[in-house]
Amino acid sequence: TVFYGFLFGCIIGLVYDFFRVFRLVFHTGTGLLFFEDFIFSVFLAGSVFAFCFLFNSGKIRFFYLTAILFGWILYYFTVGRLAYRGMKALFRTGRRFLHRETRKQKKTKTN
Repeated sequence: TVFYGFLFGCIIGLVYDFFRVFRLVFHTGTGLLFFEDFIFSVFLAGSVFAFCFLFNSGKIRFFYLTAILFGWILYYFTVGRLAYRGMKALFRTGRRFLHRETRKQKKTKTN
């Protein structure tokens, strides 16, 4: 179960990177930033509870939380850097594409 904790921590890191890239690319305001943090916190709390419920009948054990934390740290300082760069490039390309397409739409409407 400790291995699953590490794996779960890596998945949490991937979700966190998604939120980080979204903020970087789309420049969300303070109000939306608070909402995103709140959504991530609720997701994290619910996910950790579901993990503990699945593997230990809902009992929260310190070693589970430690395994999740170490899994997140392992992800963040290894694969996470590559995943962050890849997602950032993908999101920026998508944003440029959408921006270009909306400009085309506006030009065709005015003509």
